[in-house]
Amino acid sequence: MCTGPTHALQGAIVGLAVTAAVPTIVGYTPTVPAILLGTVLTAGGALLPDLDMPRSTASKSVGPITDVISDGVQGLSRITFRLTASRADRAHMKGTHRGLTHTLVAAAALGAGFTWLTGLGRIAALATVFLVSFVALRGLPPVEKNFTDLITAAAITGGAWWVLTTQPVPAWWIGGAIGVGCLTHQLGDATTTHGVPLLWPLPLAGQQWRGLGIPRFMRFHTGGPFESRVLPWLLGAGLAALLVGLIPGAWAACGHVVQSALHHNS
Repeated sequence: MCTGPTHALQGAIVGLAVTAAVPTIVGYTPTVPAILLGTVLTAGGALLPDLDMPRSTASKSVGPITDVISDGVQGLSRITFRLTASRADRAHMKGTHRGLTHTLVAAAALGAGFTWLTGLGRIAALATVFLVSFVALRGLPPVEKNFTDLITAAAITGGAWWVLTTQPVPAWWIGGAIGVGCLTHQLGDATTTHGVPLLWPLPLAGQQWRGLGIPRFMRFHTGGPFESRVLPWLLGAGLAALLVGLIPGAWAACGHVVQSALHHNS
């Protein structure tokens, strides 16, 4: 999966699903505003691995700023590839795109880095929210809505200020959401015909393992008909269903309606 809308929608869905499981895993019970904040940040984090590609949504999201960041990320990825790539890797890629930023190491480092940054104080946390939410909005359809994205990102940041002021939200909630988004992107790209070196620097991260063991006939081409025409509708429907699930009693009401309809038809 390569297009910005695909990655952003995928990240938003995973963000909602993961936040629903958080109370069970760590004992922290987020409020609905905290869940929505985490969902937006996961969508933004799901675009960040493509900073290694100059023409990506993330690289073009904040003009010259992200252009410079993209150049640096691409250079670091190229150097790392030259130092660690196997012969099979060198035969199939250059290591600039879908290289270092598409590894578990990168996802963990991104999550830890933003957790540390958020822990520096409220200003750092709000700056993180603004930038990452703006990147998310640049990817979420419809695209090419510069002014609207800027205003919406500012509104999200204002909401985040209220959440951070009135409710205890740990720093790892913000950093972790971005890291999960990054991992979502990587797993999505692993299902394409090209794959990613997810397990780098382990030996299993060689060329033959870039598809995570998924048979080639089950993978699809990046930007192909399935991704461009079918997948956005499936992801959009899944996201809408999860958002409805945030409304107390919504799923029970839906079940009651379905049961009533089935009973009436019978």
